Amino acid sequence: MTDLNNSNDGEETKPHDSGRNGGDSSEISEEAAWNRFLDEYSDDLGDVERSHTAKKFDRHATRQEKREEKKAILSVNDLKQGSFVDSSGPRDFTQSSWLDTDDVMDRGSVFTPPNPDLGQIRWSRLICGILLVVGIAGIIATAFLPAWATVLGIVFGISILVGAGGLFVTHRGHDETKRDEEDDGARV
Repeated sequence: MTDLNNSNDGEETKPHDSGRNGGDSSEISEEAAWNRFLDEYSDDLGDVERSHTAKKFDRHATRQEKREEKKAILSVNDLKQGSFVDSSGPRDFTQSSWLDTDDVMDRGSVFTPPNPDLGQIRWSRLICGILLVVGIAGIIATAFLPAWATVLGIVFGISILVGAGGLFVTHRGHDETKRDEEDDGARV
Protein backbone atom coordinates (compact mmCIF):
# COMPACT_ATOMS: atom_id res chain seq x y z
CA MET A 1 0.00 0.00 0.00
CA THR A 2 1.39 3.36 0.97
CA ASP A 3 4.19 4.17 3.34
CA LEU A 4 3.51 6.52 6.21
CA ASN A 5 5.49 9.70 6.06
CA ASN A 6 6.59 9.92 9.65
CA SER A 7 9.09 12.72 10.05
CA ASN A 8 9.66 11.83 13.70
CA ASP A 9 10.85 8.27 13.18
CA GLY A 10 13.61 8.55 15.75
CA GLU A 11 16.59 8.60 13.41
CA GLU A 12 16.67 12.38 13.04
CA THR A 13 16.10 13.30 16.66
CA LYS A 14 19.03 14.50 18.66
CA PRO A 15 19.84 12.76 21.89
CA HIS A 16 18.77 14.49 25.07
CA ASP A 17 21.80 16.06 26.72
CA SER A 18 20.83 16.20 30.38
CA GLY A 19 24.33 16.73 31.69
CA ARG A 20 24.92 20.01 29.90
CA ASN A 21 24.31 22.55 32.69
CA GLY A 22 25.34 20.81 35.81
CA GLY A 23 23.62 17.47 35.56
CA ASP A 24 20.26 17.98 37.30
CA SER A 25 17.32 19.15 35.18
CA SER A 26 15.63 20.88 38.13
CA GLU A 27 18.60 23.24 38.45
CA ILE A 28 18.39 24.43 34.81
CA SER A 29 17.09 27.96 34.55
CA GLU A 30 13.97 28.67 32.56
CA GLU A 31 15.88 30.70 29.96
CA ALA A 32 18.46 27.96 29.48
CA ALA A 33 15.71 25.37 29.12
CA TRP A 34 13.99 27.51 26.51
CA ASN A 35 17.25 27.97 24.57
CA ARG A 36 17.89 24.23 24.72
CA PHE A 37 14.38 23.56 23.41
CA LEU A 38 14.95 26.00 20.53
CA ASP A 39 18.27 24.31 19.69
CA GLU A 40 16.79 20.80 19.71
CA TYR A 41 13.75 21.61 17.59
CA SER A 42 15.11 24.37 15.37
CA ASP A 43 14.43 22.39 12.16
CA ASP A 44 10.83 21.66 13.11
CA LEU A 45 10.24 25.23 14.26
CA GLY A 46 11.71 26.51 10.98
CA ASP A 47 9.27 24.32 9.03
CA VAL A 48 6.38 25.62 11.08
CA GLU A 49 7.55 29.22 10.62
CA ARG A 50 7.69 28.79 6.83
CA SER A 51 4.28 27.08 6.63
CA HIS A 52 1.23 28.58 4.91
CA THR A 53 -0.72 28.69 8.17
CA ALA A 54 2.03 30.64 9.92
CA LYS A 55 2.16 33.19 7.11
CA LYS A 56 -1.61 33.49 7.18
CA PHE A 57 -1.55 34.01 10.95
CA ASP A 58 1.20 36.62 10.58
CA ARG A 59 -0.84 38.57 8.01
CA HIS A 60 -3.88 38.41 10.26
CA ALA A 61 -1.89 39.60 13.27
CA THR A 62 -0.40 42.48 11.24
CA ARG A 63 -3.86 43.57 10.09
CA GLN A 64 -5.14 43.36 13.65
CA GLU A 65 -2.25 45.52 14.90
CA LYS A 66 -2.98 48.13 12.23
CA ARG A 67 -6.65 48.20 13.27
CA GLU A 68 -5.66 48.68 16.88
CA GLU A 69 -3.31 51.53 15.90
CA LYS A 70 -6.07 53.23 13.95
CA LYS A 71 -8.46 52.90 16.86
CA ALA A 72 -5.89 54.29 19.24
CA ILE A 73 -5.05 57.32 17.07
CA LEU A 74 -8.16 59.34 17.93
CA SER A 75 -10.95 58.77 20.35
CA VAL A 76 -14.11 60.78 20.90
CA ASN A 77 -13.10 61.24 24.50
CA ASP A 78 -9.94 63.06 23.35
CA LEU A 79 -11.97 65.91 21.83
CA LYS A 80 -13.15 68.96 23.70
CA GLN A 81 -16.86 69.66 24.08
CA GLY A 82 -16.78 72.68 21.73
CA SER A 83 -14.66 71.12 18.96
CA PHE A 84 -17.34 71.07 16.30
CA VAL A 85 -20.12 73.33 17.57
CA ASP A 86 -20.45 76.32 19.83
CA SER A 87 -21.73 75.93 23.32
CA SER A 88 -24.92 77.79 22.41
CA GLY A 89 -28.08 75.83 21.71
CA PRO A 90 -30.33 75.83 18.65
CA ARG A 91 -32.68 78.46 20.11
CA ASP A 92 -29.82 80.92 20.57
CA PHE A 93 -29.48 81.40 16.79
CA THR A 94 -30.63 84.90 15.80
CA GLN A 95 -29.61 85.18 12.13
CA SER A 96 -31.82 84.20 9.22
CA SER A 97 -31.89 80.61 8.05
CA TRP A 98 -32.76 79.02 4.72
CA LEU A 99 -35.74 77.59 6.54
CA ASP A 100 -37.19 81.10 6.83
CA THR A 101 -38.01 81.12 3.13
CA ASP A 102 -40.90 83.52 3.25
CA ASP A 103 -38.92 86.27 5.00
CA VAL A 104 -35.67 85.67 3.12
CA MET A 105 -37.28 85.51 -0.35
CA ASP A 106 -39.46 88.57 0.20
CA ARG A 107 -36.63 90.87 1.34
CA GLY A 108 -35.25 92.17 -1.94
CA SER A 109 -37.10 90.14 -4.50
CA VAL A 110 -39.47 91.33 -7.20
CA PHE A 111 -40.96 87.85 -7.48
CA THR A 112 -44.73 87.67 -7.67
CA PRO A 113 -46.30 84.26 -7.17
CA PRO A 114 -48.43 82.94 -10.04
CA ASN A 115 -52.17 83.32 -9.88
CA PRO A 116 -53.66 79.85 -10.28
CA ASP A 117 -57.16 81.21 -10.93
CA LEU A 118 -58.68 79.09 -13.66
CA GLY A 119 -61.71 81.32 -14.12
CA GLN A 120 -65.08 79.97 -15.13
CA ILE A 121 -65.10 76.43 -16.48
CA ARG A 122 -67.59 76.07 -19.31
CA TRP A 123 -70.29 73.44 -18.99
CA SER A 124 -69.42 71.93 -22.34
CA ARG A 125 -65.83 71.26 -21.27
CA LEU A 126 -66.96 69.86 -17.93
CA ILE A 127 -69.42 67.46 -19.59
CA CYS A 128 -66.79 66.34 -22.15
CA GLY A 129 -64.27 65.70 -19.36
CA ILE A 130 -66.81 63.67 -17.39
CA LEU A 131 -67.69 61.63 -20.50
CA LEU A 132 -64.00 60.88 -21.12
CA VAL A 133 -63.37 59.72 -17.53
CA VAL A 134 -66.58 57.64 -17.42
CA GLY A 135 -65.70 56.05 -20.77
CA ILE A 136 -62.21 55.02 -19.63
CA ALA A 137 -63.50 53.66 -16.30
CA GLY A 138 -66.31 51.83 -18.13
CA ILE A 139 -63.93 50.14 -20.58
CA ILE A 140 -61.84 48.90 -17.66
CA ALA A 141 -64.97 47.67 -15.83
CA THR A 142 -66.19 45.92 -18.99
CA ALA A 143 -63.22 43.55 -18.76
CA PHE A 144 -64.86 42.05 -15.65
CA LEU A 145 -68.27 41.55 -17.33
CA PRO A 146 -67.61 39.33 -20.37
CA ALA A 147 -71.32 38.64 -21.02
CA TRP A 148 -72.06 42.38 -21.49
CA ALA A 149 -68.74 43.25 -23.12
CA THR A 150 -70.17 43.90 -26.59
CA VAL A 151 -72.89 46.34 -25.53
CA LEU A 152 -70.90 48.07 -22.79
CA GLY A 153 -67.80 48.28 -24.98
CA ILE A 154 -69.74 50.13 -27.69
CA VAL A 155 -71.40 52.51 -25.18
CA PHE A 156 -68.19 53.36 -23.31
CA GLY A 157 -66.18 53.56 -26.55
CA ILE A 158 -68.61 56.16 -27.91
CA SER A 159 -68.39 57.97 -24.55
CA ILE A 160 -64.58 58.14 -24.86
CA LEU A 161 -64.75 59.40 -28.45
CA VAL A 162 -67.36 62.08 -27.67
CA GLY A 163 -65.53 63.23 -24.53
CA ALA A 164 -62.06 63.38 -26.12
CA GLY A 165 -63.42 64.95 -29.31
CA GLY A 166 -65.34 67.58 -27.35
CA LEU A 167 -62.27 68.51 -25.30
CA PHE A 168 -60.18 68.75 -28.46
CA VAL A 169 -62.69 70.98 -30.26
CA THR A 170 -63.22 73.34 -27.29
CA HIS A 171 -59.50 73.75 -26.64
CA ARG A 172 -58.42 77.22 -27.70
CA GLY A 173 -54.68 76.76 -27.30
CA HIS A 174 -52.52 79.31 -25.54
CA ASP A 175 -53.97 82.32 -27.32
CA GLU A 176 -56.11 83.35 -24.36
CA THR A 177 -53.03 83.82 -22.09
CA LYS A 178 -50.77 85.65 -24.58
CA ARG A 179 -50.11 89.34 -24.02
CA ASP A 180 -48.58 90.06 -27.44
CA GLU A 181 -47.47 88.26 -30.60
CA GLU A 182 -44.01 87.29 -29.28
CA ASP A 183 -45.34 85.90 -26.00
CA ASP A 184 -44.80 82.14 -25.91
CA GLY A 185 -46.85 81.62 -22.74
CA ALA A 186 -43.95 80.90 -20.38
CA ARG A 187 -44.35 82.51 -16.97
CA VAL A 188 -41.84 82.77 -14.14
